[in-house]
Amino acid sequence: MLLGVKRKDNRNTFTVSDPTLILQALVSLKDTRVLEYRRDRAVQYLRVWQIVKDPLCPGCGGRAWVKDRVEVSYIDLPVYGKPMRLVWRKHRFWCPRLDCQKKSWVGTDPMTLARTLTATSR
Repeated sequence: MLLGVKRKDNRNTFTVSDPTLILQALVSLKDTRVLEYRRDRAVQYLRVWQIVKDPLCPGCGGRAWVKDRVEVSYIDLPVYGKPMRLVWRKHRFWCPRLDCQKKSWVGTDPMTLARTLTATSR
């Protein structure tokens, strides 16, 4: 359930007034936070980032740290007949363990975006 969503009389009718929650419901991206929505003439832009709780190193399984954040732009499906660009602010992680072979990597979400595509898969 989205934060700030109120249920009335135990029915399936939801009321959302927070603009961020409305955008989250519209784009249906799990575990993401909407950072910005803007329109630039005919194109709409939506900036999001993935919520990552307790990231782990894929090399050693230890705790990973955020090193940087990079923005990647994707072409998404049109919204209300206008082109939408999804700008995903990806996390770049690093492993602090000296004996780990995996030094740094960029987080991915296979349900949302493929690594080599410029269009979303949803």
